[in-house]
Amino acid sequence: MNKKISVFLFILAVFVLLPVFHTKGDKISVGEKFTYKVKWGSIPVASSELIVLDTAEVQNQLTYHVMNRVWTEGVLAVFFKVENTVESFIDVNSLFTWRYVKNIKEGRYRDNLVVDFDQINHIAIKQDTTFAIPENVQDPLSILWYFKKLDIKEGDVMDFSYCDGKKNETIQIRVLKKEKLSTPAGEFMTDVIEFSVGKKERKYLKKDIRLKVWFSDDEMRMPVFIQANSPVGTITGVLTGSNKVNFGNQKNSENTK
Repeated sequence: MNKKISVFLFILAVFVLLPVFHTKGDKISVGEKFTYKVKWGSIPVASSELIVLDTAEVQNQLTYHVMNRVWTEGVLAVFFKVENTVESFIDVNSLFTWRYVKNIKEGRYRDNLVVDFDQINHIAIKQDTTFAIPENVQDPLSILWYFKKLDIKEGDVMDFSYCDGKKNETIQIRVLKKEKLSTPAGEFMTDVIEFSVGKKERKYLKKDIRLKVWFSDDEMRMPVFIQANSPVGTITGVLTGSNKVNFGNQKNSENTK
């Protein structure tokens, strides 16, 4: 696959993984749906959505079944079609993962994965393969949901163990600052968060990519704006709407960052 296309699609995948910071309190509401628009520079290239489909029993445990989709649009879809779906089955009480499902369609490339996380015996089960996992491990979706429960303040640095179904990794977040932001969904005071991988070396999610997310500074902690700077340019995602959230006193605006 072309190197620049690979980098670009990696960043698109970020927009599948991040929109889960939106629940109110600890309760997740079945039927919630959030939508995002993705741009490459000033060009619209994709859309992303998150849906809480239902509750489901996995390994005799009650979970929330969450699905994220991202698909290319416009000119990019003509030349390189992307239809990616990621699903997570998140424990209703502890908010760690019991199952992670990934279906990737990027041009001719395909990547399908189903992995069960045995949180009792601390092993991941993928087809006929098993490997050890840390206690209470997260997947790329559930770790973001779990983060929503944490109290954060400027300057905080936190590390978490997670598994993408292929390997265990440490993801680190850094709380940079507060900033006021206008989006098509409204005006928000936000916390700006930087993401990286690697506890000691602080390697970024991928070489030469810098990822920041603007989360609403309220009990919902929604990702209202996402920015990734990379060798192929700046890619951004902005919250455009929801079928569940009442934005209340948020000021509607057509202006975006």
